[in-house]
Amino acid sequence: MKKLLITGANGQLGRDLAIRAPEAVLISRQDLDITDRDAVLACLYTHKPEVVIHTAAMTAVDSCESEPDRAFTTNGLATRWMVEAADVVGARLITISTDYVFSGEPEGPDHPWHEWDAPDPRSIYGASKLAGESELRPNDTIVRTAWLAGIHGPNIVKTVLSMGLSGAEMKFVDDQIGSPTFTSDLADTLLWIADEGITGIVHATNEGYTSWFGYVQAILYAAGIDPALVSRISTHDLNPPRLARRPRYSVMDNTVLRSMDHQLPHYLETLEHSIGEIVASI
Repeated sequence: MKKLLITGANGQLGRDLAIRAPEAVLISRQDLDITDRDAVLACLYTHKPEVVIHTAAMTAVDSCESEPDRAFTTNGLATRWMVEAADVVGARLITISTDYVFSGEPEGPDHPWHEWDAPDPRSIYGASKLAGESELRPNDTIVRTAWLAGIHGPNIVKTVLSMGLSGAEMKFVDDQIGSPTFTSDLADTLLWIADEGITGIVHATNEGYTSWFGYVQAILYAAGIDPALVSRISTHDLNPPRLARRPRYSVMDNTVLRSMDHQLPHYLETLEHSIGEIVASI
């Protein structure tokens, strides 16, 4: 395994990476301000990694909408500083991007977005992540993923389980379709990408797709909680409405991984295997 440096090491994805790569240099938000160019250069020059897995980002979609300068600085400009520093020490950069770089409105019939579809973000979050993508070099890697959840940190699965265990009724939209992805499976894939030296744009989501409503039903069922606690609602009827526009259809096609015979498990398989540990972590 190449010498790794992982940013965002205290995040839900970073923590799963750290478990699987205990020899990696782990850099948290407390260790490094990724928007400070000099600090980024000093960090990489000190540790001299061969590969940087850059997971640190501003991912609060509505906060990005209300704070666009902060979003572009954190998701766009900070990636430029990472690339500059990686260039100095001769490291490859693997950065995490998102389904939000697409419009969420396919032309014609819905079809999964593959790596060569043209980005067309409809939110500040998506635009800021696309800005970060534009900073990378040909020998770097952009890994786009979606709907992340796992054992570590706050996420949709933990929120639903907390509500379900208390018997609270809930409403989730049934007109936003995407690919739930577990950080444990994504971490395994990122380390495989790092080890194999894969470059360019790679889509990496768990197999399968569903609506938020369908996903919540599956979460409740896996935990032995009555799925009838959740009812469906349309995005139009959300109250209060969300500040940032959400993609209607953001299912990802993992074309590159499939061509290399690499596949993430179906999201329902990982959900079933990890539900007990996630419940215990709440």
